[in-house]
Amino acid sequence: MLTADLILRYAFLGALGCLVLGALWHSVFRKRDAAPGGDGVPSCLMPPPLPGTSPHVSTAFYQALDLLCLGFVFLLFFWMQSASAGSKNVPLETRFTVPNLSVSICIQLIMAGLVVFWMTRRVGVVEWLGLRWAKWRWVFLIGPLAVLGMWMLLGCLEVSGYMKWVEKTLGVDGAQETVKLLKTSKNIGALGLMSFAAVVVAPFCEETVFRGFLYPVAKRFAGPWVAAVFSGLVFAAAHDNVPALLPLFVLGAGLSAAYELTGSLWAPIFIHFCFNGATVAIQMYERVFHFSPNPGS
Repeated sequence: MLTADLILRYAFLGALGCLVLGALWHSVFRKRDAAPGGDGVPSCLMPPPLPGTSPHVSTAFYQALDLLCLGFVFLLFFWMQSASAGSKNVPLETRFTVPNLSVSICIQLIMAGLVVFWMTRRVGVVEWLGLRWAKWRWVFLIGPLAVLGMWMLLGCLEVSGYMKWVEKTLGVDGAQETVKLLKTSKNIGALGLMSFAAVVVAPFCEETVFRGFLYPVAKRFAGPWVAAVFSGLVFAAAHDNVPALLPLFVLGAGLSAAYELTGSLWAPIFIHFCFNGATVAIQMYERVFHFSPNPGS
């Protein structure tokens, strides 16, 4: 019988299988079809960059040893999701306390810090992540459009009955636990930390790990499309919510595309910031004005 936790584990394993098969395929065709750019990616598989931006995410900084680091990060996310399975029945107010949230924020900072330490031994962080982006003003167009696109996707899934079907089939709540906490928690300290984690910590730390490291390492050995699927699946499964698995996968893949099209991590960071910031703002609005999106409720 399928359970929510089993589906999340299958998502992790599916991401790993996709990466392995993609790497095997890529190793066969890379030498024959590689573009002169030297990053081992067939030119026919590369999307065009946005006008005036850097051409794609370089894989020149990555080595075979980075696969070990990728494996470590992957196993860490897999373990954290598995470890959280036993705490699902514990009330949110008990699990999301100020000390627990502080530990969670520290873990995100440590993971991002380890990735930065690992990479900056060989390349400067500005060059590595494309932070010197001359066309940075693109973010003010890309960010809102990406959020609008995600809202449209979520609306379509809701109208189609997908979310309710998943919730009914698996007996789970479609709302992410962080969203529920923002709606219901009376602990001001926990609300503040959760909002800070969602709007500030997550965009910087998660983008550094998922798009800044997992995506380009996977791209180096399996190509951009497989890398987007791999990093998107791990990103979605790591959020530990089955109804949100599909939209979060789309978001994760879209963040990889934004990184690829601009050559700068600022693009996915700002999209992530806009998406989480809009979510927090809506929940705060509902708390203050007692607004409900469902008539009669």
